[in-house]
Amino acid sequence: GLGSYICPLLIKAGRFVGAFGIHSRLPRVWTPDEIALAQDVADRIWATLEHLRAEAELRANEERLAFLLQLNDALRPLDDPAVVQQTAARLLGEHLGAGRVHYLELEGAEYVIRYEYTDNVQPLAERGSVATFYGALHEAYSRGETVVVSDVNTDPRLTSAERDAL
Repeated sequence: GLGSYICPLLIKAGRFVGAFGIHSRLPRVWTPDEIALAQDVADRIWATLEHLRAEAELRANEERLAFLLQLNDALRPLDDPAVVQQTAARLLGEHLGAGRVHYLELEGAEYVIRYEYTDNVQPLAERGSVATFYGALHEAYSRGETVVVSDVNTDPRLTSAERDAL
């Protein structure tokens, strides 16, 4: 069903970022004005998308800053470390809609959960072996990296034993 097309490329900062395709069922000779119009529309779409992305990023930054202000306000009057941990974990869990937020510390070869906020999930054991986390995740933790796993079932860094443990 494709007889002819125009495909203005979107090149930004010297990098190909996308294309805008216009197809016709029949062969046709595209006029210079139609070609220029297609490129102008592609450029305007890109500019609009960039504007929307920037607005979304600004809103996300505003939301993050608003949450951090709320957290600071809640933590400022507290002087008990356990209450600080409880309050921070609860507020973050509620803000992110997370099922669990915990604060843990290492004691030798064990982790100790000092406080855990849960929402409709079973709490974790208060103590556990650090050996539960080995392989790629342990290496990342050892380097001081923030570890992000979007899907425990498909993350290629996780072994089957780690999946079972998680």
